[in-house]
Amino acid sequence: MLQFLKGVFMNNVLGNVASGSVVDLIVVILILFLTLIGLRQGFIARIVKVVGGLVSFILAVIFCKRFSLLLNSLFGLNKSVAKNIKGVFKNNEALNKPILSGEDVGAIMKDENVPSFISKTVKNMNIQDGDTLSDLISRVIGGYISIAIAFVILIISIRLLCILFKFLFERIEDSSVCLIFANKVLGVAFGFLQGVLIVSIFFFIVGVLPDSILSGLHKAIDESKISRFMTEKNVFNFIFGKLLKF
Repeated sequence: MLQFLKGVFMNNVLGNVASGSVVDLIVVILILFLTLIGLRQGFIARIVKVVGGLVSFILAVIFCKRFSLLLNSLFGLNKSVAKNIKGVFKNNEALNKPILSGEDVGAIMKDENVPSFISKTVKNMNIQDGDTLSDLISRVIGGYISIAIAFVILIISIRLLCILFKFLFERIEDSSVCLIFANKVLGVAFGFLQGVLIVSIFFFIVGVLPDSILSGLHKAIDESKISRFMTEKNVFNFIFGKLLKF
């Protein structure tokens, strides 16, 4: 039943409603809308929003592990978190006894339902005399939590820096007509490029999906002058097209 309804919607509704002219109109409206937002808010405000959102997330992903190591060296974050976590295992005899030489720690953790991603890390750790599985597991979980804390701190810090930069620029901009004009012009260009990028990504995703899934939309794009041009000249087709062919 679901397959039937899916087929009716994809082939009939999209095929009849999403004609080439409608697709063109949607593309133009989206690009124009983002261009006007760029004009209204200015280049700096748009950049701050992008950096404060997507870019801050990417930077946090890249540097969160290194930053967690810095926090650990300065404040002992990992040890502090691990110490608190170890208390969770205080009543587990199997995890609190010292690890014997040659003991199959993997089997013990499996019996105690320790998640596989934690047990794999534990098995690769350097086990010292007197260590217990609760010690090692706590260190691993503490490391993950420390990375998560570092990730959040980085995102918040980057966003605060962006807000501060925007505030300082606006104070300077108010005293210069040239800066106001340049900010608006660059904002228009940024908004236009942002719209083109979003549309290009959408057409790329649609283009690599099989015709059996989106036949109606594929037909509408073929009938649309703007959409067909953006599909044929799509930079993502050049970069990823060969990797995502069905």
